[in-house]
Amino acid sequence: MKILAIIVNYQTADLVIKGLHALARESSTLNDCLHVTIVDNNSRDGSFEKIHKIIEKNQWSENFKIISSKKNSGFAAGNNIALREALKTGLPDFIWLLNPDTFIRPGAARELLNFLKNNHQTAICGSRLEDEDGTPQISTFNFPSFFNEFIGMLSLGIVSRIFNAYLIHQPVRGTSHKADWLSGASVMIKREVFETIGLMDEHYFLYFEEVDFFYQARKFGFNCWYVPSSRVIHKAGAATGISSSRKNSSRRPAYWFESRRRFFIKNKGGFHTLLADSGFILGHLLWLIKTRIQKKDNTRPHRLLRDFMHYSVFLKGFDCEKQ
Repeated sequence: MKILAIIVNYQTADLVIKGLHALARESSTLNDCLHVTIVDNNSRDGSFEKIHKIIEKNQWSENFKIISSKKNSGFAAGNNIALREALKTGLPDFIWLLNPDTFIRPGAARELLNFLKNNHQTAICGSRLEDEDGTPQISTFNFPSFFNEFIGMLSLGIVSRIFNAYLIHQPVRGTSHKADWLSGASVMIKREVFETIGLMDEHYFLYFEEVDFFYQARKFGFNCWYVPSSRVIHKAGAATGISSSRKNSSRRPAYWFESRRRFFIKNKGGFHTLLADSGFILGHLLWLIKTRIQKKDNTRPHRLLRDFMHYSVFLKGFDCEKQ
């Protein structure tokens, strides 16, 4: 059984190198069936040379390699470079997508591998993501819809409690369970999923590409599960600049809005996208009114409503193919 772990790097060499040491230890416990491909997305800070040097220094080149991309086309495109390279000799049995800001706990790969091998109806599974102190992070989700867009942006306690099962973010649980989609920071996928639905959609630069991939997989009957016995430290936002701790002060990048809009138009259609955008705006406006009445600070990203309107279907229309 061969596992191919793929890491897409953009100017995060130190994080990747720390992760590679943990992966090397994991590989030795799996009879060296774990192979790792790092795709450097045209970093301009010497990342490629730094990572390549570490691979050579530690004599990891038999199982680890780094590929250089001529341009930074995003997360999906970066993963596809490694997948196309693997296709030349045939995809391995399992593909493990890892973020560059992850550091695996011992046994993380084995737990995912064993789960997929022992549960034939499951094609995708993901790890429990956690902070360095072991605090779990939310990593299981429902697919976005106009309804959970509204109640999520409204963020009203009683409403969220009543409709908790429909919210996008699902509470952390200590046992394995099925989910619509999982955080792409640590996800292991059976080869037949890619053979059936193809590679990842490169129209997404960053964000929503994994949501889209899980959505396509669900169409073909592939189930995904959360496996908390596989534990992975995730420095959320370290590689992208967006995390729960950063949302209060940073402005959401344009590609987040473009990716969200593409997901809805592509997978839900124009009418549902119109409802989803309306729900997002209405929910956010009501939340702003609530915070003003309660005299609380606006803790959401800077200029969120203005930026959302600019990229919504109300101003951009329903054509997502040009993105």
